[in-house]
Amino acid sequence: MKMVDKVDVPILKTEEEIGLYLRRHLKELIPGIKVLATHHELRDKGQAIDILIDADIGGVKKILVCEIKSVGEPRYLFQAIGKLKQITSSIHNSYAVIVAPFISERGQDICKVNEIGYIDLSGNVFLKFRSVYIEKVGKKQLQKSRKTLKRLFSPVSSRIIRVLLEDPQRTWRLIKISEESKASLGYVHKVINSLHEQGYVEKEKTGIKITEPGKLLDLWAEEYDFSLNKVYSFYSFIKEPLKIMQRIEEASRKLGSDYAMTMHAGASLVAPFVRFTDVHFYFMGDHTKWVKELDLRPIEFGSTIHLIEPYDSSILYKTRKIKDFKVASNIQLYLDLYKYPTRGAEQAEYLRKEKIGY
Repeated sequence: MKMVDKVDVPILKTEEEIGLYLRRHLKELIPGIKVLATHHELRDKGQAIDILIDADIGGVKKILVCEIKSVGEPRYLFQAIGKLKQITSSIHNSYAVIVAPFISERGQDICKVNEIGYIDLSGNVFLKFRSVYIEKVGKKQLQKSRKTLKRLFSPVSSRIIRVLLEDPQRTWRLIKISEESKASLGYVHKVINSLHEQGYVEKEKTGIKITEPGKLLDLWAEEYDFSLNKVYSFYSFIKEPLKIMQRIEEASRKLGSDYAMTMHAGASLVAPFVRFTDVHFYFMGDHTKWVKELDLRPIEFGSTIHLIEPYDSSILYKTRKIKDFKVASNIQLYLDLYKYPTRGAEQAEYLRKEKIGY
């Protein structure tokens, strides 16, 4: 069964406080549970067990081995999972459960993949064993998750993520990430710590290494908001997209202003998959000069060329030249195409499969 509950989140800081709250409110968190016995602060073969609960859920008896964490970020969940698997392997009819104040969607996925249950004090619960399947989604989760994601993918933070995703095999020093992203060293340190807490990067002796580039790109694509850019759409008397692109390259040289093809126009130069009619490109400089040089006309409907003023200069990071045209990086192309209504998702996935590779 899957339910959505609203649970007021208590402000608890220590594992002792969390454990006490769990014991007092277990029946609220897991409706229908019968607690046969509760033990806490036990040891099994040298391993400490925070709480051990003899439970009956719907007629199914199970020993819930609970590991309490004061922080429910993925980094700490991985630590708890290893410990719980070792303990439950030696306790007959046991099931591992992580308890924390809040466990994000990513943290929940990590628990599920590792066949570990979870209970958080925001009302999120997952238990799955034998004929028992309980999944509850706390309404507080959405608000906190959205706030975390908004902060993680803010314009400056995303510069840092962009640098990591563009070269996922590289081991980075913080100072080099700062130089590449044009973000302060202090800010880079803060973002890397956040990514580390979420389990997306590892801190090694030699530097920083991204561990989950695919999942991080998935998350960014879902959160990416193309509307942050300013788009100027016009009609061109030139009908063929390739000839329009040639005019853009010529205009760039004349104006001395940089640009980068994106959407289907950009993808057609990297991993062509669908036919297209509209040309989108990022530009630097004064858009009125571009419009004049390209001889464009305003039109209410039927625009064929779209000038995009980037919301942040990092959008042109790793722009390269292909077949005489400047093209946005593969990561930027993917982000732009992912939600584009005209076969954008298809082109994005083909690009990712052929060129991005994760």
